[in-house]
Amino acid sequence: MFAVNPFMRRVVLSATLFTTSLTVVTAAEALYPVVSVPAPDHVVVLTKNFPVVLSLAHVAIPDDDASKAAAKKFLADLLKGKRVGIVYTDGFGTDAGGAAKVHFLLGTENVSAELIGAGLARFQEGVKPEPSYERGVRAAEEKARKGKIGLWKNGDKPTVVEKPSVVAAQKKGPFVSELDTPYYFASDSADAAKLNSQRVIYYPDEATAQRAGKKTKATVDKAAITSNGSLADADAMFAKGQDAYNAALDKGNTPERDVKYEEAYQYLTKAMQDYTVLVEKTPNDEALAEKLRKCMQLRYGTVKQRRFH
Repeated sequence: MFAVNPFMRRVVLSATLFTTSLTVVTAAEALYPVVSVPAPDHVVVLTKNFPVVLSLAHVAIPDDDASKAAAKKFLADLLKGKRVGIVYTDGFGTDAGGAAKVHFLLGTENVSAELIGAGLARFQEGVKPEPSYERGVRAAEEKARKGKIGLWKNGDKPTVVEKPSVVAAQKKGPFVSELDTPYYFASDSADAAKLNSQRVIYYPDEATAQRAGKKTKATVDKAAITSNGSLADADAMFAKGQDAYNAALDKGNTPERDVKYEEAYQYLTKAMQDYTVLVEKTPNDEALAEKLRKCMQLRYGTVKQRRFH
C-alpha cells in the first residue's frame, strides 16, 4: 500500500490552508462515506447528506474496456463501505464533465497512488505542479514499472496506451458552486458572493454543473414553512412535504426532480421539528408518534432519492 507522505499527513490532520490555492476539505475526524464508484476514476461521496461526484487527481486510465473494468473493480473493492478524506487544490483541475479532481485519502493511503501502484493507471499531470501531491503518485508508477505490474508487464513500454481525461484549468464561468455544497448559482448573484473564494468551482453552463452533481437551490417562500407548532400546522407541513415528494417522483431523473425533493425536505424538516416537540409533550400518543416516524422516513427519502450523477 502506498502511504501519503508525512507532509501531506500533517496538512490533512490539521486541516489548515498552507498555500493560497490549496483547500483541505476534510480532516481525520471529518471523513466522507463513499456512496459508489461509477467510473474507474470517479467516486461519489456523501457530503452533508447529499452526493457529489469527484474525480481522481493525477490519474490517467487506459482507454479500453478491459482496463477500465479492472480499474473500476479495484477502486470499488478498495473503497466499498469506507470513509475517505478529500484534499483539493485548483492546481489539480477539473475533468471534462466539470467534476473537481481531488486526492482521496484512505487513512494515510493515497487512493490515486494505490490505483497507479497496482499497474491499472498512469500518472497524469495537473493544471500546475503540486509537488507535495505528485511525489507519492509518481513513486507509485515507478514502483509498478520496475515491478512490471499491470500496464508495465512488458517493461517500460505500457501494454495499453491511454487517452488521459481532459484536465481543465479553473476558469471563471457564468455559474459557480463550492466544492462540497449541493447548489450552483449564477456567478454574479448575491448567493455566489457569499461563497468561499478558495473553494469555488466554475462551470461554463448549467448542464455541466448538473453533471457534476450540483443543483439549483429550491425557492420555497419562507412564509410557506412557518407554523405555530400546533398539530394542525405540523400536519399541514407534512402534507405539503408529501405533495412536493410526489411531484418529485413525477419529474423522472431530471434536475427538476431534485428541486422538488429539496422543497419536500424543507417542509418535512419543519413538520418533523413540530412533531418532535409534540411527542415530547405527549409521549404516550401512539398516533402522533407514528406521524413523526412517517415524517422522518419520508424526509430521509428526499435525501436518498436524489440523483447520483
